[in-house]
Formats: sequence, C-alpha cells, structure tokens
Amino acid sequence: MKRILALMMALLLACSLLACSKDKDGEDEDDVDLTVSTGDQYYDAGGEYGDRFMYEIVNGDEIAITGFSASYIPHAITIPSVISDRSVTTIAKSAFYQMSNITSVVIPEGVVVIEDTAFAGCAQLTSVTLPSTLGTIGSGAFAGCTGITAISLPSGLTEIADKAFFGCVKLAAIALPEGVTEIGAQTFMNCEELETVTSSADITKIGDYAFFGCGALNAMPFPSSLEEIGDYAFTNCGNLTKPTLDESVVVGLNAFYVNLAA
Repeated sequence: MKRILALMMALLLACSLLACSKDKDGEDEDDVDLTVSTGDQYYDAGGEYGDRFMYEIVNGDEIAITGFSASYIPHAITIPSVISDRSVTTIAKSAFYQMSNITSVVIPEGVVVIEDTAFAGCAQLTSVTLPSTLGTIGSGAFAGCTGITAISLPSGLTEIADKAFFGCVKLAAIALPEGVTEIGAQTFMNCEELETVTSSADITKIGDYAFFGCGALNAMPFPSSLEEIGDYAFTNCGNLTKPTLDESVVVGLNAFYVNLAA
C-alpha cells in the first residue's frame, strides 16, 4: 500500500512539473522569447585610422551612436548617417567622452539629439559641424572641449541644456537661434575668451552661473522678453556693461558682481 501511494505521489509531482512548463496558452517555456536589447553593435568605417563606431538600435528602427574607437593619432571623423539601412538619429550619452584622438567631427543630417556629455573632455576637438536637423544639445555635451573656437548652431535648435559648453575656454562667439529661449545653468561658464553672444530669440531666462567667469564678454542681448537672470549669471564678466533692466525682471544674487581683486 505504501509503495502504491509513493508511486501515485511521484506521478502527481511529475504532472505538476509538466503543467508548470506550459504557459497560459499551452506553449512550452522554451518557445517563449526572453531576449532583450541586443546592445552595442559595431560599424567599421575603415580608413587609415581604423575608425569603428559602436551603436544600438533605438525606437524600433533608428540608430544611436554609443561609442567610438580608432587609432590614437588625432584625426578628423565623420559620423555615418546610415547604418544597416537605418538612420542615425542620436549621439548617445558619453559616446565620445574624453576621446583625445578627435580633432574635428561632422555630425550627419538626421541626428536630432546630442545627449549628455557626448563629447565632453575632447580636448583636441577644434571643429564641430552640426546638422540642420538637430533639436537638442544635452547637459555637458561639449563641456571641457578646450580647443573649440567657433561653432555654428542650427536654426532648428530649441534646447541647450545646462553646462553644454562649460569650460570651452577658446570659444570666441556664439549665435543663439530663434528657438532657444532659455540659457541653462552654467551653459557657458568659464568660457574665458567668449566675447560676443547674439540671438534672434526672445530669451526669457538666463540660468545660474550661465556666463560666470566669461571675462572677455562685452556683447550680450537683454531683450524685453527677459524675465529672469539667475544667481551669479554674469559674475566676473568685467568687460560687460551692466544693462538697464525692466523692474519686472527677477535678478539673482550677485548676478553682475565683479571681483576687482581677482
């Protein structure tokens, strides 16, 4: 009797395990696709420097450039516009972070966003060509690119995030397109050679420390649309004449303070 009961229990257990191996539609678990994103893949651009771009597929059928490798010899690069019959639309976060072997970069038409710190710390980078399709430059995207002297922002650009050009010490001039109505915190902080800022936009806000330490700055628009200037926004901008602002403009702490002893 005990042996019969043991056999029955074993049979029930086997049936239970078999049932658990089926999903609610009666299919085996082995038939269920549990794979996730394929992650980084590689595109070999070839050439004498062996340029190789890492990428991943995003938004179903678009390409984000996620990394780069090449010879250590500094040289110019052109990011591909199409990989595997899919358009390149994104330069991903930190994709080219601190790459010391890039002297210039051409970003292709079709790219709509350059994400945070994408080119931060590329100290040898002197020239950047941006596409007309670009809408967003992320936080710190070009921070610490100490070799950039000029950059032309496309007319369709609408957002320049905080610290985007922080510490670009050789950047001499910048023209803000119409779509950019806010200048984020620390966006041009410590751009020591920045002399001229022009804009066709109705600027409403200049963030904290936006132009802190821009000692060469002498031309800056303060339109009637301006509503707020953040703390320390123009601190130590010794060549900038303090503007006469409407009383409605909120001016932050030490926004125009200049330390004459510095």
